[in-house]
Amino acid sequence: MGPPTSTRAHGLLVLHGNRLESLAQVLLDWIARNPLAPLEQESLLVPSNGMAEWLKMAMAEAHGVSAALRVELPARFAWRLGRHCLGRDAVPAVLPLDKHPLAWRLMSMLPDFVDQGGPAAVVQPLRDRLGDGGLGSRLALARR
Repeated sequence: MGPPTSTRAHGLLVLHGNRLESLAQVLLDWIARNPLAPLEQESLLVPSNGMAEWLKMAMAEAHGVSAALRVELPARFAWRLGRHCLGRDAVPAVLPLDKHPLAWRLMSMLPDFVDQGGPAAVVQPLRDRLGDGGLGSRLALARR
């Protein structure tokens, strides 16, 4: 016996507009008319992390739970798709602009940036924020 077949069409549905509540309702209605197979995961692309959280909450409110749902930003989706299609060797496991690697790179650059000088309006707030220049304060600033 082969794997179960889904009657649900796969593809890309693009919704855009300026009223989030209306977009969420259209999405919820579409998902209700096209239910997932057991253990199948829905993927949604959103333009911001804030919208992702809001959408998860809206779906949980409408259905009582928000499960089997991957809500991600387009860049993360493109990276994941490229890694899947091109292979793990062709696409790095961690993107250079991911939050953690970027914070560490910025942390290492901060002392040179502050020492080079530049406009006081830019450099002085950095100096004030860095304080003694310890690793903790540099990392905290780089993460922000």
